[in-house]
Parts: sequence; C-alpha cells; structure tokens
Amino acid sequence: EIWRETVPVERDFWLSGTGVGTYGPAMLHYQQRMREVHLNQAHSEYVQLAAEGGLLLLVPCAVALYAALHLARRRLKSDTRPLAWLRVGAVAGLAGIAVQGVFETGLRIPANALLAAVLAAIALHQPRNRD
Repeated sequence: EIWRETVPVERDFWLSGTGVGTYGPAMLHYQQRMREVHLNQAHSEYVQLAAEGGLLLLVPCAVALYAALHLARRRLKSDTRPLAWLRVGAVAGLAGIAVQGVFETGLRIPANALLAAVLAAIALHQPRNRD
C-alpha cells in the first residue's frame, strides 16, 4: 500500500525526485489512503530512492553499484589467500543488506550504513603486494 501511495510522487518528479530526505513532507501532499498514520518512509530503500532522487540519483547509483559488483567479482576471483573467505562473507553481508533494502529503509540508520561501508571496504580492498 505504501509503495502504491508513492507512485504519484515518482511520476510527478521522475527526473529529479523530491529531494533527498523529503519523502515525509512530500507524502503530506500525496498520501491519499491510510490517513490514520503519516507515511514518512517508503519501507523500501529502492522506492524511496526513486521518489527522493529521481533519475538524477538512480542513474549514478546504478553505475556505482555496477562498478562495485564488477570490482568485487574481480577481487574474489584473484584473492587466493585464506582471508579470502572474509571477503566472501562481506559480499554475502552486502547481498543481505541489498535484499533487506527491498522491504526496509535500514541504511538510513547510521550504524547500518557504517556496517555496509565496512563490508564494502572489505569486499573491494586491494591487498598490497608483499614483494
């Protein structure tokens, strides 16, 4: 239901979005049903990102995600050290965060965002040559 309420926002602001952090105020105008509660989050990182950022935010995010996935794959293939399993775990953790993002906006909590950043750093780190 929340996602359906968000569709008009995404349609009206498809290019630039309403602005990062403005989902709640935008829904004061757009929310038509469930009036007993105020929808201040979309309960999906992706739906909220589309509403707040439009294509101007979605496209760079998609490019960055593609680049990170490509680099993580290269790092996983080339890492033969026993600590490579730590990298595998970090990638698995990031995959879990991505799946959770479909149904929650957990990355808006600073501790969760920090955890995601640490996992990304572990997944993408280039070890030094010890020569």
